[in-house]
Amino acid sequence: CGSACVIVNLRRHARQVMDRLSALCPADTAFFLTTDLCPAHRSEQIRIIRARLEKGLPCRVAATQCIEAGVDLDFQTMYRALAPLEAIIQAAGRCNRNGRETAGRVVVFRPEDRRMPYPDDWYNNAAVTVQEMEPPFSIYDPEKVREYYRRLFDGAADKPGLRRAIDARSFEETAAQYRLIANAGAQVIVPYAGERALYGRVAGQLREHGVSNALRKEAAPITVTCFARDLARYAEEIPLARHGRGGSAEQAGGSGLYLLRPQYETLYDPLLGLHLPQEEQSDWIF
Repeated sequence: CGSACVIVNLRRHARQVMDRLSALCPADTAFFLTTDLCPAHRSEQIRIIRARLEKGLPCRVAATQCIEAGVDLDFQTMYRALAPLEAIIQAAGRCNRNGRETAGRVVVFRPEDRRMPYPDDWYNNAAVTVQEMEPPFSIYDPEKVREYYRRLFDGAADKPGLRRAIDARSFEETAAQYRLIANAGAQVIVPYAGERALYGRVAGQLREHGVSNALRKEAAPITVTCFARDLARYAEEIPLARHGRGGSAEQAGGSGLYLLRPQYETLYDPLLGLHLPQEEQSDWIF
């Protein structure tokens, strides 16, 4: 395929696909898009990919679901690992998006490793619902879409805690109960080569003064969410900054914001982004 994208459910799967692409394709034709890349890095990769697609140059992309919303790319061929119907429709929307071809080609496949992401069964249940509808069927058929949601929500009920929070009109508790993805990750500031000056400035300020809202916001373009179980081995958590008497800065408490230890800065790969060994065990989607 001259222009193709494969979207998988797990970052680990995306890395495996990228390993094969890197072995089989010229270096400048294969690209990687997951949240292992910091936002600044992803934006740069998307810019390069879009430019190659517009020029008709060879372009193969291994990605997770992060490419399915808000990313305006147009591939001749799209491969999507079995997923909820809404995710498949989003993926299909990036195939022949601009009508350059007579028809695009979308292939939905079931990986040998059938594990699904997230800490609960919702994503898996939705994917199984698609499979039970006996594909192929048209994603343009409103009745098929209605059937999918009827099957998916048949017998489903709100979590008791969520129902109580809604009935009590407690916005704070409803927000806490309605969280779809558990907030189990830590934020790691990474030494992305395209923003080395920003990294040096932010890292210096954090080590000297601790974490402030302003510094957290400034570091956002080079921050990656990490789910490694042994993150402290590779990174140090920066304490929160607080001001003592006379305006002097005091440090107190954990912030959830980390900096890679100097000897481990090479764990941020210029192609694959942040990859810590323990993350191989993680089944988070992005």
